[in-house]
Amino acid sequence: MLTGLTGFLPKKEKFNSKRRNRKMDRIDNIRNVLFPESFIFYFVNRGACGNLLLLFKLAFTRNPAEQTNQTDMQSFLDLVQHRQSDRAYQDKPVEAEKIERILEAARLAPSACNSQPWKFIVVTDPEKRLQVADATSSKLLSMNHFTKQAPVQLVVLEENGNFTSSVGGWITHKHYPHIDIGIVAAHISLAAADEGLGSCIVGWCDEKKVQKALDIPKNKRVMMVILLGYSAQPFREKKRKTKEEIVSYNQY
Repeated sequence: MLTGLTGFLPKKEKFNSKRRNRKMDRIDNIRNVLFPESFIFYFVNRGACGNLLLLFKLAFTRNPAEQTNQTDMQSFLDLVQHRQSDRAYQDKPVEAEKIERILEAARLAPSACNSQPWKFIVVTDPEKRLQVADATSSKLLSMNHFTKQAPVQLVVLEENGNFTSSVGGWITHKHYPHIDIGIVAAHISLAAADEGLGSCIVGWCDEKKVQKALDIPKNKRVMMVILLGYSAQPFREKKRKTKEEIVSYNQY
């Protein structure tokens, strides 16, 4: 109402009217922040004391989105801290729904130019598991005999990258599918830890034996076998280099 009459008021009154309007606008802005329209009905139906307490809570509590992000990040770091390479497994099957969620985490992994140069073979058949385990162990070197214990094996194959990834790799002299498969392996192992499972990424294997056991074409490379199962080992403190040894800013 005052805004519409400013043209008929003296200069001093016009100034005071505009100042009052600006003041009211500031009050409206504060009110909209503290009392969004979606909360008006909620406030009206609370007692005065309850409104006051909730007002203080809204004014002094950290942004809920910030709290959620901080909690999620803390949970992820905790997950990374507790994930380990397990080399002993319980005689206990892994639930199908857990395997499916782990595979979904793998499917969603990033890759160069979104080429997704991978294929996963889930091995749960006891006879085939033994054949794959035999291909990943060595009697001569006495290594990886624990692979026979894992109830699930994920055999990771390398597929051809798409055109843009292949051209980019040719220009930069990098084989991007190997980088991509490393990323997807991390997704799988962390997803397994999130499901309460142990895992171990095994790179040592006789590719020809694995190809024969699983009817894999000879032109497809077997990059690794990831073991999954309920761990029979206790948690181990990680031994890692310090940040000072591996991190620098703005120069080598």
